[in-house]
Amino acid sequence: MRTTTGPAPRQIRRLREIVTIFVRYGFADVVGRLRLASYLTLGRRLLFPGRGLEGEEGTLTSPHRLRLALQDLGPTFIKFGQALSLRADILAPEYVAELARLQDEVPPLGAGQAEAAIEAELGAPLKHFFTRFDQVPLAAASIAQVHRAALVGGEEVAVKVRRPDIAAIIESDLAILGQIARLAERYLSDAELYRPSGLVEEFARSIRRELDLAREGRTIDRFRQNFAADPTVRLPKVYWSHTTSGVLTLEYMPGIKVSDAMSAGPGFDPPL
Repeated sequence: MRTTTGPAPRQIRRLREIVTIFVRYGFADVVGRLRLASYLTLGRRLLFPGRGLEGEEGTLTSPHRLRLALQDLGPTFIKFGQALSLRADILAPEYVAELARLQDEVPPLGAGQAEAAIEAELGAPLKHFFTRFDQVPLAAASIAQVHRAALVGGEEVAVKVRRPDIAAIIESDLAILGQIARLAERYLSDAELYRPSGLVEEFARSIRRELDLAREGRTIDRFRQNFAADPTVRLPKVYWSHTTSGVLTLEYMPGIKVSDAMSAGPGFDPPL
């Protein structure tokens, strides 16, 4: 007998969360058109199609509300919004500008979590690889965070470690995004102009590449080799004995953000 399976309970809970947040930020009409109102809790359904916004929040523009909704939905949706901000060919300028403001900064992992993740990836206690490991990260983002450390040989390094379980979370969200894209193509008359499923597939390929830190290391190595003869360009060495798909260990190179250098003005000339 042929059977069909629907979304897993965890995906149903996540889809309910997504739908609720979009209604909260005033997109109840879109939720209704996508036939997703059934995922709302009973209380929300009784209020549907109320906009969910009152007072000052109710005066926010649609692009602003969309940014806030994506920010609340976490890493996958933040990065999807950032990807959409590059698509001025399909989005109005006000949406492009607002989505470009999405921030990919999150609180760092709790005490010991980064160390445990590195040990799981490298297959041995941290002390086998590092004589010093700074617990406070240099930076923390949604997919990974970076710690300064020293190898047993004395080399100063930056260790990028992927957040535990982030790959599974992103894969689950990608499946839901794909489902929403298919509903858009089915129920929204103008959706075919934007090819939602194609956008999600392109984004999925991009973020899966970002999850693979070893791939990032190979890219750095390739650029390092390509610019080896150029004294004005320097890229960090990759320590492959301390690198996996979930951990990337690089030569530590202090510097400043490109955005900070640009804002410093035309007279700024940092040492190489």
